[in-house]
Amino acid sequence: MDNTTYEFFIRRAWECDRFEKGANTDTWESLLYKKYNFDNSIGTASETKNKAEYDKKFAEVKQYIDNAYNNLLYRATKINNNDDLVDALLDLKSRAINSDNPADLYQFLKDSFETLNNHNL
Repeated sequence: MDNTTYEFFIRRAWECDRFEKGANTDTWESLLYKKYNFDNSIGTASETKNKAEYDKKFAEVKQYIDNAYNNLLYRATKINNNDDLVDALLDLKSRAINSDNPADLYQFLKDSFETLNNHNL
């Protein structure tokens, strides 16, 4: 999983620069780091602490992504008024927000680029 996919998704959704609206590769890298720490601490004394840090970061990243999808949906209805695009974005948003690990979330972001490209958004 590369960090730029996350950043480029946020930047494209918001049409913003780096470090705005959560668009920062370090945010995604921090999530992966916290996931690694949690996965490697299972059964140790630091498991609870690492799980809490990972859960907090994962929720933060998902909130940035949810906000980005909300903005994409706003733009799709305002600019294109395209029901197919709105339906696709709603599906991707739902799958992303309900994901329970970064690998799945990453795949939904990659899938989103195909949808955005196909609809010139």
